[in-house]
Amino acid sequence: MAVLRRPFARARRLAREMLWECGVDEPSKIDPFVIVGRRRIYVIYGKLDGATAQILRHGERAIIRVSDQIVQIGRLRFTIAHEVAHYLLGHRIPSKLDVGATSPFTAHQEREADVFATEFLMPEAWVLPLCVGV
Repeated sequence: MAVLRRPFARARRLAREMLWECGVDEPSKIDPFVIVGRRRIYVIYGKLDGATAQILRHGERAIIRVSDQIVQIGRLRFTIAHEVAHYLLGHRIPSKLDVGATSPFTAHQEREADVFATEFLMPEAWVLPLCVGV
């Protein structure tokens, strides 16, 4: 019998570890801004063409620049979790914003960050029981 290996296991595991580290024991406590605070990541808002957010390094610090055009809280939370994932997963983060440039991340890294954000915001262990019989 073949064993199916789920892709992006590292991102899923790291998301669950971050939930534990942040003391999340129920869905109402899930908040990507807790990670931002714990890791001392700055979040700034402003005009950002062609992207919803970007992350950069400034010395040892990470700064997430978020588009001020995001109006939905769910989109904002996913965006923050996605950018934090690049940082936590050890992706090479540029040291300056290159306005109008393409993403410095590979397609695999972008998907890995999406998987982290999804697992962090909607942990499979809590969501799957709600899907039974649907």
